[in-house]
Amino acid sequence: MKLGEYTESMNPVYADIAISEVIEKHNGMSFGEIKEDGYRCQIHADGDYVKMFTRAGNEYVYECYPEIVEAVQKLKLKKTVLDAEMKGESIGYAGFTQIRKRFRQKAQKSKKLEEYKKLIKEYPLRLVVFDTLMFDGEELLNTQLEDRRKYTDNISGKRVTPSELYRITSEKQFDELFNENVKKMKHEGFVLKKPSSMYIGNPKKLHQKDANYNWVKIKNFETLDLVIIGLFKNDAEYAKDVKFSSALCAMKNSGTGLYDVLCSVSLVRKNPFTGNKFASDLEKMITKVSYGKPSNVYFPEKMENKHGNVIYVKPKDSQVIAVKTMNIEFDGKDYALRIAHIDDIREDKNVSQTTTLKEVEKLYKLQEAKDDESK
Repeated sequence: MKLGEYTESMNPVYADIAISEVIEKHNGMSFGEIKEDGYRCQIHADGDYVKMFTRAGNEYVYECYPEIVEAVQKLKLKKTVLDAEMKGESIGYAGFTQIRKRFRQKAQKSKKLEEYKKLIKEYPLRLVVFDTLMFDGEELLNTQLEDRRKYTDNISGKRVTPSELYRITSEKQFDELFNENVKKMKHEGFVLKKPSSMYIGNPKKLHQKDANYNWVKIKNFETLDLVIIGLFKNDAEYAKDVKFSSALCAMKNSGTGLYDVLCSVSLVRKNPFTGNKFASDLEKMITKVSYGKPSNVYFPEKMENKHGNVIYVKPKDSQVIAVKTMNIEFDGKDYALRIAHIDDIREDKNVSQTTTLKEVEKLYKLQEAKDDESK
């Protein structure tokens, strides 16, 4: 790796095995960290020289993050590369909304800093550092995480802190930490890391599999029972062996009598109960489809324009699935799910038992109340 040149980020995989099995694969002890809800930030620093990259390898617009640049400069680091999360000062999703209001990358480069001064003051940011890829000119990619962590623990200053680390040796201990630090505090989730793992940068793709489960993420989700009203397929390698790779999912709006589309979910995840991909199981269950939109389905404009080549399914001919989501969003008109995935096929439920708008509204209000408490 070279100072000033982006190194591909190492990314965790979702846990599709028991936590006890993850810990076993980690040789009996995992490093546990809270999954901060913000934007990934790879930082290259050498004195006053600071470069910051997004997870996609694009440079941040430094003028929009003066307090972060200044905080890194004050650390007086020499030829050092850090892996961190840039986030708002509030906890959980409230912190995420703060950084989202501040995020600037490409098209906004031509705008003047004056336009951002109010945002900078209103939504201050900070860094949580969780890994060190280079220190004082020494590359650490092939150094075990437990040794890299010794450097990370010393990265501290105003607006910059190392991530809090837990040494986890049992599923019971994990459950207690998850309930206390993630569910109650409304954090995004938890990451379990193998202490002996090297830093292996790979683009995160759904079809890739980390057989060693070096970094595993477990997120805090709400579960909704939604009905599939559309199916489509993309051209990715991981979808080549299925008829449909994704589904459009809707809730029941008792006020209008329609089914309102909330999200799309990938169907190429493994169904832990059958061992098949969810796509393969659902293909056998949903047999009546059409190319015309069902008259009793409402599509928010941004959702309707986002997906093409959709084959539609009438709600009465469809299947209810359990969808887990990290957050419910509302733009003043329509609800949508953030970071949603299929969790189960609810063969025990029919379309009349789909989650309703009133239930989604209730969950959203509870979420907002918890976010206000964390500010």
